[in-house]
Amino acid sequence: MTAPQTTRYDFAAAARVKRNLRAQLQRWLDKTAEAFQEKWATLASTVADASCPTIDANRFELVQEGWSTETCGFQFSLHDKQLLGLAVIQRIDMLVLLMGLLGDVQNVPEDRPLTSVEISLATMVFETTTSCLSEAWQGLEPISVDQEGFDSTPKRSRRFSPDTEVLICDLSIRFGEQASTVQLVTEKLGTAGLLGVETSLDASSKQPISRDKLTEIDVVVVAELGQAQIDMTAVSKMQNGDILLLNQPVDEAIPVFANGQRLFEAWPGRRHQQRVVKISSTSGEKPNVS
Repeated sequence: MTAPQTTRYDFAAAARVKRNLRAQLQRWLDKTAEAFQEKWATLASTVADASCPTIDANRFELVQEGWSTETCGFQFSLHDKQLLGLAVIQRIDMLVLLMGLLGDVQNVPEDRPLTSVEISLATMVFETTTSCLSEAWQGLEPISVDQEGFDSTPKRSRRFSPDTEVLICDLSIRFGEQASTVQLVTEKLGTAGLLGVETSLDASSKQPISRDKLTEIDVVVVAELGQAQIDMTAVSKMQNGDILLLNQPVDEAIPVFANGQRLFEAWPGRRHQQRVVKISSTSGEKPNVS
């Protein structure tokens, strides 16, 4: 299997991934691959060989155009939600990973939509991948990873604005004769800042966003009812009608996120035939749009 195709670049070009940033990022990714191998060994009977052979950069809209086949993804953020991320994999590659997770490395699955149980298992694979970024961090202070949910159509994702320069880092996972690739996508300047690498900005990128432009930006708002942690055996046996016990008390407001940033507290309810939430308070600093 191969990764979603993106154009490959000359790293020596001034606007691409400079040597100092690539070197720092490669060290982090190599440690991430090692951590993934160790975690995989606790989840599956198959032996996985993980590596990060490729680091690219491009505008997010062009990266999305490169995802020509069906893909699935997972939204995450780093360093207390200061740096947004998106993990993406071809759907057929995810099916291969899931078969490897369950011990089948001989058969190649046909590309098809994931079942609800497979989505739960895929989410676990994504959570394992992104948590390895935290474990591999070599800074003086630990780095946090917030895992924000499965994305069934990353080609239409608004995780980043279309013209945002992003880094695309491949995590290649091989077991037996099978191989899959997860692409880790993060904002380029934010990643450089996190790694302590200076990156020059061109004049156009320094201009503030006008209020007229702000009204054209789509914002993904998510109200989180709660979370549940269950083991893989229970997930594989889930079916229609099963009830999940969430960790959210009924007498507490639920968090509301805007593009991954927690901004409000709200109470769930219903208006006519629609489910709604009523904002009760702010839970963090609102974005500065001046």
